[in-house]
Amino acid sequence: MIEEALYLRNTKGDLDKSVFATDTRGRTDRFIYKFAKQ
Repeated sequence: MIEEALYLRNTKGDLDKSVFATDTRGRTDRFIYKFAKQ
C-alpha cells in the first residue's frame, strides 16, 4: 500500500444496506486507488 486516506470514510453509514438503494446512494464510505509505477 502506498497511502491510506481516511477523509472519505463515513462512520455513520449503515453497512447492512445496499449501496445502490436510493436513500443510501452517495452516503457510504468511498475509496480511491493510488498506483505507482516502479
